[in-house]
Amino acid sequence: MPDNDYKGEITAMQTDAMRLLLAMGSPKFCRAVVEDSPRSIIMLFNAVHTQSKYNDEIKIIAKNLVTAALANRNSFLYHENDFYSSGLEGITQPVTTALCQSPKLVRSIETLLNPEYSRRDPWDFDQWNAYFRLLLKVFSTHVRGGPTESASSLHWAFLKISWIYSDLNKELRLDDLRPGDDLERKLRLLGELIIDMVNVVNDAVKDNIDYPQHIVQDIAKLVFSLIEAASLVRKPRKVSLRIQKTLIWDEILNSSPFRGAAGRIILMEIHNLLICSVKSCPNMDSVKILGYCLNVMGFEPVDKDSQYGSCWRKIHLALIDWVKKDIATLLEKYPRMAGECFVEGMSYDKENSRLAIHYQWEDEAEDSYCYLKIDPPKPMSM
Repeated sequence: MPDNDYKGEITAMQTDAMRLLLAMGSPKFCRAVVEDSPRSIIMLFNAVHTQSKYNDEIKIIAKNLVTAALANRNSFLYHENDFYSSGLEGITQPVTTALCQSPKLVRSIETLLNPEYSRRDPWDFDQWNAYFRLLLKVFSTHVRGGPTESASSLHWAFLKISWIYSDLNKELRLDDLRPGDDLERKLRLLGELIIDMVNVVNDAVKDNIDYPQHIVQDIAKLVFSLIEAASLVRKPRKVSLRIQKTLIWDEILNSSPFRGAAGRIILMEIHNLLICSVKSCPNMDSVKILGYCLNVMGFEPVDKDSQYGSCWRKIHLALIDWVKKDIATLLEKYPRMAGECFVEGMSYDKENSRLAIHYQWEDEAEDSYCYLKIDPPKPMSM
């Protein structure tokens, strides 16, 4: 295998090696290897690891191999799953292990998690599931490899993840979101990935492994990006509640891994991102985050001794304190802010200086309201 950096005169053997690697990197060749000779992948990446050769030709091969494996439902990315689905192959995961066998390898080959992706032909649930399994393996290898370096492959993965929730926008037309719906399944899948990533970092802390500190910010920014997308869905309220509160706030952020040593730090970082965004109102994105926070936490902070909600009581108190003092002034100065902020059923009652949530029940029970008393608008400065 040729050196990473070609210094001086390139020998004929090095030239032939480069040409061979370029030929191996062709999409057609990679499709054939994935289909018929996965052991060749193991041998190649064992050699890459042993020789520490991470040149551009290897990066092209890695990208096209993963692209081919995602397209082929009979590939290692689908078979190397778990014991119950794949038996021994699911336990040993020979090809996936070869691709992710060392921190140096996953940190040096940035294309490993950057396969071809087209918006015209988006991945389905099974493809995202296969991609996330590879991503988690890369993530785990990186986290347990010490704090000295970042992994550019993960940078590309976090950018690519946003496509799984690209349907979350104000143009979303759903009357309901039920278990088994494609969007619901994909959001749950992403939630499971986030929880698994937090577990990996928690386990690293338990094992006294000094993990890369950027991981905390990476996970927090991933969750915040998901919340930003979810904040665009404001009606119907039962859909916004299911996405914003059930699938994100409760099932992800209120899950047990966020009570672990690293999980608590990540959760605090997420809360800081949220409250800093809210205090940036009337910035357009911040206005939507404010609406999200009011929708998922409501108007009444939990009691100090309450078990449910204790982990977000601090941010809830800070949110309500800010809302009481400042929201009326902003709504008076920027009247269109209410339409960009409040989910369906939430409103500003100017006469009585309060916010209101209107609850409509499907079982024909009488509608109810919840109110938050707020300070009147501050006088406009001349």
